[in-house]
Amino acid sequence: MSQLIGIGALIDRAWEHYRTHLPALLKVTVWMLVVAAINVVAILLYPVREGAILSLTGSERAGEIILLVNNTLIALVIGTWVVNALIETIRVQISGERVSLLQVTKTAKKLFWHQLLVRVQVALLYTIAFLAPLGVFWFATNVLSEVLPVGLLSFVLFLALLLFLIPIALLVYLAFSSFAVVVDGKRGWAAITESISRVRERFWAAAGRLLIPKLLYFGVFFLAQFLLVLLIRVIAFGLVPESDPVTAVRVEWVALATSYAVLFVFLNPLLFITDYLVYLGLKK
Repeated sequence: MSQLIGIGALIDRAWEHYRTHLPALLKVTVWMLVVAAINVVAILLYPVREGAILSLTGSERAGEIILLVNNTLIALVIGTWVVNALIETIRVQISGERVSLLQVTKTAKKLFWHQLLVRVQVALLYTIAFLAPLGVFWFATNVLSEVLPVGLLSFVLFLALLLFLIPIALLVYLAFSSFAVVVDGKRGWAAITESISRVRERFWAAAGRLLIPKLLYFGVFFLAQFLLVLLIRVIAFGLVPESDPVTAVRVEWVALATSYAVLFVFLNPLLFITDYLVYLGLKK
């Protein structure tokens, strides 16, 4: 079993690949802006005035529906396609092949339902793992508290807290399920078990390489978003009356939504490149 690439070298290699291939990567991730654009339309219609909940207008109700559908159905469809296309693009680039956007699109479309199924299964596992300790905690505090002595009850509550380690561990074990679908052609639970099998013997090494680069990336990301939101506020409030509280709220929402979406278009490829390199290392 070979040693995984060091974290510093991992970040350097991921950044070099990102910098070299950014235009091709952006052709894929730019599709996420469709969701952002629809969100802006929904926010402009969404009820933010006082008492709106009790008397929604037709446009405000439409804003609620658009926001809900966009961030569930549309975001899921586009997000699943982007995951497939981005992983396939990175795979082709690292293998030294010529990237064909048409071929990448075909692959992403072909694997759409397989990727969607795996994402649903992973989400289901996360949900069960998170709800299990909550269920034990509720049962202990509402049922066992009537029959168990304080010392034994405290032990049960401690065990319930330990169960919260399971969803945290799953974040590492299941992190590469989507890569297994595209890179290794795994389907359904086979993609999940492939991710688990690669991580099992090098859990802590994989966990560090998944976590530490993301702390760096998201630190820069949120700093950039903070500055971008300030810029959007300055521009927007220079164009709208300051005395209009409804408009002020909408400007704030639009600034947050658009700044996050635009910056994430640039961040997402770097996240996937880094995780792909870790996935390749775990394969050896």
